[in-house]
Amino acid sequence: MDLKTAQYLSKSFLDGYYRCRGVGLDGYLMPGREDGPEATEAPIPAIVCLAFSVELGFKSILIAERKAPPRDHDLHRLFYLLSGQSQANIRESLSRYAKEFDSLLESMRTAFEDWRYIYEPYDPTKKRSKPALSFSDDFLVSLSKAAASAVASAQLEKE
Repeated sequence: MDLKTAQYLSKSFLDGYYRCRGVGLDGYLMPGREDGPEATEAPIPAIVCLAFSVELGFKSILIAERKAPPRDHDLHRLFYLLSGQSQANIRESLSRYAKEFDSLLESMRTAFEDWRYIYEPYDPTKKRSKPALSFSDDFLVSLSKAAASAVASAQLEKE
């Protein structure tokens, strides 16, 4: 996957998250959703899209840093593959989460798989961890946006 594709897909899945939540990128209800987002939103697909957006954002940074992104959905592991500078840039963007950043990232590390396969019963013999059904939309939205911003910095560092 090339950088432009990874960036485009990350943004597309973030847009998909907003659409599933029934709100536009500006935070207002989308046209035709006058009954409120709870009447028409699709929360599980929204979470899957959001977690995948973060994953692709991290992979965009890895590509910009000239590292091969692994075939992995683990957000915690992907974050720690980023350069120290990219990690610092993301943490700075999410400074309001400074005290809980690591625990939130850890708790949502397998969000994509947990929520994508929510219909399957948990099997402790599989590689997947026990699903973490707690979720912070705001943290992952902020993480997705911070990853998108960090790509430019990563590109400048490698030039």
